Amino acid sequence: GSAKGTGISKSLEVSRDPSVGIYDDKIHVAWVQEGQLTSTPHSIFFRMYNGSDWVELNNSAHDSGIGGTTAYNAANPVVGVAADGAPVVAWKQEVPGLDVSRIFVAKWNPITSNWVGYANSHTTGITVSARANNIDMVIDASGNPVVAWSKLTSPWTIETYRWTGAAWANLGAHTSSKFLDEPDLAAGADGSIYRAWIQYPDTAAGQYNVQVYAQRYAGSWAAIGSSMTYPAVSVCTNVANQPSRPQIAAGYNGNVLVSWIAGASASNSVLFRKWNGVAWSGLAGSATPPGIARLGGTISLPKMVSDSVGLPIIAFQNASPYAGLEEVVAYTYIGART
Repeated sequence: GSAKGTGISKSLEVSRDPSVGIYDDKIHVAWVQEGQLTSTPHSIFFRMYNGSDWVELNNSAHDSGIGGTTAYNAANPVVGVAADGAPVVAWKQEVPGLDVSRIFVAKWNPITSNWVGYANSHTTGITVSARANNIDMVIDASGNPVVAWSKLTSPWTIETYRWTGAAWANLGAHTSSKFLDEPDLAAGADGSIYRAWIQYPDTAAGQYNVQVYAQRYAGSWAAIGSSMTYPAVSVCTNVANQPSRPQIAAGYNGNVLVSWIAGASASNSVLFRKWNGVAWSGLAGSATPPGIARLGGTISLPKMVSDSVGLPIIAFQNASPYAGLEEVVAYTYIGART
């Protein structure tokens, strides 16, 4: 019943902003659940498909959901799967009366049958951040969560924290005098962490377009080729094709994959570049419009992963101008992985 009636959420109230994680034959989904009353704070709900039904894990799809606090709205859930197959969910919650957010992380414990935190990260949060926005999470090669978010205060900041097995470690922030947002994370099999984001131009320095930037962490953050030097990864030269919603993934043999949406109006595109160890380049015309896809509608909500041989798979929503139809479309690259 996941595609009909009340769907996965099995609720008559508004359910939105889902995130999905898959492990073996189990599918994990978390989402924002709005309450029956406008005064009821939003919660993070969760269900797992066990092969026959969508089930809760210890009241995870009613009351206050998987944890945090019921005093203020929860938003932006992200699902991952730990090395032991247990689902991990990160989200943010605003603090009433203050312009700050708490970043929460909870993991399902199948032995005790309850949601637990990493050093109380499910009840008090990782940290308190001023105006946290657009969080993302990835599970690293050791099976530990890494969480990033944008901090919308000047200087603008991308924060990144990693669970070490004993504590939350600040991996170091990227700051800018120009607006930046929409961080995305990836983990490499060698323990590396990758992050990408959009950053507005410094017009005083002769920069005129938003660009996608990226870094690799292996003890410290470093550029990947020209990824930290304008025009960075996206190399946008036209205001109409300025990037948004970057996605980053670890490819084969140290390659790095980055995709993004070019343009914000109808007939926008999905573009892609790969770092091959020497330079950033497209695949089969993917670096410039129409890129991977231009379907005539408005493209949004992209998601990219690297497949088992390091090639990109990119899915996104397309709002067709014909009869108001919306569709989910997926593309992959057929070719050599080098």
